[in-house]
Formats: sequence, structure tokens, C-alpha cells
Amino acid sequence: MTDPQAAIASLINAGHIDQALELIRAAGLTGLSLPRVRLYRAVLGAISLPQVNLHGANLRSANLDGADLRGATLKKATLDGASLRGANLRGATLVSAQASGVDFEDADLSDTRMQGVDFQGTSFRGTNLRGANLRQCKMRGVDLRRANLAGADLSGAALLDAQLQGAQSDAQTRWPSGFTPEHLQA
Repeated sequence: MTDPQAAIASLINAGHIDQALELIRAAGLTGLSLPRVRLYRAVLGAISLPQVNLHGANLRSANLDGADLRGATLKKATLDGASLRGANLRGATLVSAQASGVDFEDADLSDTRMQGVDFQGTSFRGTNLRGANLRQCKMRGVDLRRANLAGADLSGAALLDAQLQGAQSDAQTRWPSGFTPEHLQA
């Protein structure tokens, strides 16, 4: 029998997304490695892919609402316009990814590493970002309303035109230079 990981990658690259998803669900794989996979506009929904390696993947405009991506590696991935509403990305790595216009509403991104990501126009409304590393991220026009920013590191992040009403922070939250928690009341 062929290696399930190779079979899944082959199906995806041939454009047979539905068959690949069936195989993924049946196998219940953890730690699947799919670097540079093309899932543009794919509807993956609440798929379970803990610790998946999607380094350099194209997930532009993909639907991953409710997906379990705990501990996933999304370094240099393209997620522009994707929907990850209610997804679990706890402990994931999104370093140097492109993620403008992504919908992370009500997702769990606690303890994630996201340095240097372009999040322009992204929605983090109601998102758990507790302990997340958002250093040097481009966050122009992001929606952080009702987000949990306790212990998050936003040092060096560009929060121009960010919506922060109702966001929560604590003494461990690290803000960009010149930003104060009073900005949360604006």
C-alpha cells in the first residue's frame, strides 16, 4: 500500500481535493506534511489537521472554518482572503506569511508565532490571541474588537487604523512603541 501522505499530496496536486479530504479524514493523520500544496479556494471546513506542515502553501481564499490546525506550520504560506472562523490554531507558526483580509473571527490563536506577517484588513474579532507573538506584523486596519490580547507581544506591530473596542489586555501585553492601553477605549 502507498504512503498515505504521498497519496494525499498527489491527489491535491492533481486537483482531486474531495478525494484527498476523504483520505485525510479516514486516516486521522497527525503531523501530515504538505509543503507548498495548492489549496486555492478549497473548502476544507472543520477538518482536523493537528501539527500539519503547510510551509509555503497557497491557501488563498480557502475555507477552513472550524478547522483543527493546532501546532500547524504555516511559514511563508499565503492565506490572503481565507476564512478560518472558529478555527483552532493554538501554538501554530505563521512566520513571514501573507494573510491580508483573513477572517479569524472567534478563532483560537493563543500561543502562536506570527512575526512579520502582513495582516492588513484581517478580522481578529473575538479571537483568542493570549500569549501570541505578533512582533513586527503589519496590522493596518485590523479588527481586534473583543479580542483577548492578554500576554500577547505586539511590539513593533503597525496598528494604524486598528479597531480595538472591547479588546482585553493585561500587564504582560507588550504594545508597539508609543501605544498605551488607553487606546483600547478609543
